Amino acid sequence: MNDGVTTPTSNLERRAHLSAWWVFVLFNVVFRDLHDLFLPGKIATMLSTSPDELGMLAYGFRDADDYMFVGAELVGLWFIVKTAWRWRVTSGRA
Repeated sequence: MNDGVTTPTSNLERRAHLSAWWVFVLFNVVFRDLHDLFLPGKIATMLSTSPDELGMLAYGFRDADDYMFVGAELVGLWFIVKTAWRWRVTSGRA
């Protein structure tokens, strides 16, 4: 199936692709958190309230760019799952 994305041919290329996708997802999570940190009043709110479990687990969307970050994270995770699912061990060593 050719979906326009180059398919890695060796285990080393697959590992490099997986690492790159994980870094992409990690940077998206970090940049979204940094972006949210600089919203007006965010630091004051964080200092004045006590953390609750539901608030820590909630992944709330406050503005349109939150959807962009989450969309990018989901695309990255989809490529990670797709690459790992298609991985075939070619020798005795993975």
